[in-house]
Amino acid sequence: MRTRNIAVRAVALLLSGAFLGGFTAFATQVLLARALGPKDYGMFASTLGLVALLAPYCSFGIGGLWLSVFGQEGWRAIRWLRNSFKLVAFSTLMVATALVMWAQLGPHDNFTEDLFMVLLVCIFGQASAELLAAKLQLESRYASLAALPPILHATRLTLLVVSGYLYDSGPSPSVAAYSFAAGSLLITLLGCAELSRMYVGDLALVGHGLKARVAAHDLCIPSARLIARRALPFGLTASLYLVYYQSDVVLLKYLQGDEAAGIYGAGFAVIAAVYVFPSVVYQRFMQPMLHRWAQFDALKFERAYRAGSASMMLAGLLAAGVCALCADAVVSLVFGVGYEKTVTVLYVLSVAIPARFFGASAGASLSTGDHIAKKARILAVGALVNVLINLTTIPAFGAMGAAVSTVVTETLIALLMHRYAKRNIFGSSKVT
Repeated sequence: MRTRNIAVRAVALLLSGAFLGGFTAFATQVLLARALGPKDYGMFASTLGLVALLAPYCSFGIGGLWLSVFGQEGWRAIRWLRNSFKLVAFSTLMVATALVMWAQLGPHDNFTEDLFMVLLVCIFGQASAELLAAKLQLESRYASLAALPPILHATRLTLLVVSGYLYDSGPSPSVAAYSFAAGSLLITLLGCAELSRMYVGDLALVGHGLKARVAAHDLCIPSARLIARRALPFGLTASLYLVYYQSDVVLLKYLQGDEAAGIYGAGFAVIAAVYVFPSVVYQRFMQPMLHRWAQFDALKFERAYRAGSASMMLAGLLAAGVCALCADAVVSLVFGVGYEKTVTVLYVLSVAIPARFFGASAGASLSTGDHIAKKARILAVGALVNVLINLTTIPAFGAMGAAVSTVVTETLIALLMHRYAKRNIFGSSKVT
């Protein structure tokens, strides 16, 4: 009973943090959408989206690798840390260089190039956030973990609101870029303070007993090449997920223009707020436990999968119904004039919600053990399908084509993940 109460409190805490973070993130998008209008908002959202597509390549799965190896090895997994940090530093430098080159050499005007240079800071914030989140999960510091999203988004929102008072015209794309960069810089500084202690082995690992004294000569330090190979599937899942999560608005910018990107981006801001729920439950709370159960308690592992699949499907259907019913009112009241076409886009995007919720349990199960490589392949299929549908439908149907692509991709990925989980992870189990 005590363990259950602790779990309930932890989930409640994470959901509270996610709600505050999701609310402030949504409020930020609404403020920008209303202040900038569809065209400028589309320009900013698509530029930020491209930065977000590159950001996972900085840490490239190291956070997920930490959860996996500590779940399997306990305290001995400290041996993976130092070279992991060195690998992240190198990959971050490469990503920053690539982003600067694209900003200068891509089909951009000077203003868009400047936006890229300011938003460059966001890749450092994303890398710090992923590693810091993994550390806090390993230590079961759910209060600190829950505080990360509100801190990031509240900083951005506060700066945007202040700029509205300083400038009669309200926030501009440049002000928005500086506000987003400031939030990422704050997360980077917080991450550096925590991760510097982790680098020297200062870790309050939970679930593996008291800190073990492991002799240095008993530890085989993994090479950077081995770490990169082991982290690759985790990095691919994160980057491929963002391909079909963010590529729609980016492709809309380059194929249809900034206004179409803004129409779609406003609708997807609503859907992204709904997506927070399964993300918190599985990625922030359940994932460390699933790694342990997959290794040491197969019965509990399967029960979590089955119960999670059923409950998430019901929650997804409910959320989709509410979203569809409120689409017209939400768009007209929240986003205002210029976003009338977003209503139809939001109707279509609502269909993707049950698939996302339903796929969360299987997706988390595929992140354990040796199944992460298969998850990466499934996401690669989804990303390819998403891009191909976007390239086919966006030129003809604009934002509606991107919305249809999102629905098809979410459904395909959820079905493929559940099919694999039932056949290869839980298929031989006798649990009823």
